[in-house]
Amino acid sequence: MPDAPDQLIAEGRLLTRYVLGRTPPDDAASRYAAAVRARLDSKPLHDPIGAAAVRRPLMLPLLDAACGVVAPSSPLRARLLVAAAVTETLPQCAHEYLPRPMPRATLLLSLLAAGTTAALKLVVGLPLYFLLGGRRDRPA
Repeated sequence: MPDAPDQLIAEGRLLTRYVLGRTPPDDAASRYAAAVRARLDSKPLHDPIGAAAVRRPLMLPLLDAACGVVAPSSPLRARLLVAAAVTETLPQCAHEYLPRPMPRATLLLSLLAAGTTAALKLVVGLPLYFLLGGRRDRPA
């Protein structure tokens, strides 16, 4: 079994690829691992939801959608925020986070497509989240 640093690098590759929507630069995963070690518990995702998302990357978008609604402070969401922060600081990726001008019709169609996709991910992701043993966050 690989040790925790190797697992954090693999986790970093997966999560930075997910938040970017493409293959990230080579140093993104190592920066992700360093950020997790500095700010979080420095272990690979070990809760049932996060572990399932890392083991089966096809579940990641579904579990991300579900966590965003019922468990926004989950370990998976915390790691995805770290991955987004890391990729945003990389010069090769910064343009992905900047607004782009587009015609109004294109904007409306892309918003409609994004909303429909998000709703479908949520409809499939919520039952999956609860089947894997996920819990709803309670307000403080």
